Amino acid sequence: MRNKQNSTMLIFLCCCIGLQSIAFAQTDSTKKAYKTENAIIVYAGGGGSFFTGKSGVPAGLNAEVENVHLIGSLRVIWHPGHLLHIGLETGSLRFYSYTIDNNGKKGTTQVDATPIFFVLSMPVNERIEVFAGTGNYFMQTKLDYQGQVKSNVRSIGWMVAASYRQPLGEHLGIGAETKWMNSTGTKDALLSLQIQLAWKFKLKK
Repeated sequence: MRNKQNSTMLIFLCCCIGLQSIAFAQTDSTKKAYKTENAIIVYAGGGGSFFTGKSGVPAGLNAEVENVHLIGSLRVIWHPGHLLHIGLETGSLRFYSYTIDNNGKKGTTQVDATPIFFVLSMPVNERIEVFAGTGNYFMQTKLDYQGQVKSNVRSIGWMVAASYRQPLGEHLGIGAETKWMNSTGTKDALLSLQIQLAWKFKLKK
């Protein structure tokens, strides 16, 4: 499964590079519609996520697993004036949580993460953009059962996303983004849908 996930990420990145090469081979008039300004774009999004992995509930326990949670993302992308963009992304998410009832003794566990990714992006057209990122998930597991226990671990992972943005003015846009996030080290994954605001800060040439 891990090899399959890593292969998906590699194929996506290769497609981005391949499309970038094709775009530079096009005529100036064809590229003009997709060419971006030299600018910094800040994306802030929030919405819901659905856990798609296998929860780590200990065997033999009666547990009620919650797979749906809120998610928030912050991304800063540099548009250097051509199709391939680079930047960083972070945010806050909860992969899953569950409640256990062991002979009347109740407890809760939640698995949270803060991702820090290096991100590549490329516009498909004037309003649709695709993203791919890789980096680390800083994971925190909290157990509250006859006392509180916290554990932290760093896990390598990645994400892929696609967004649609509607301009609200010269420097502001609003849109929606769907994103698949995968922590390969801990085998946790989720699918999210977020509402997103984007601010553009033009840079001098």
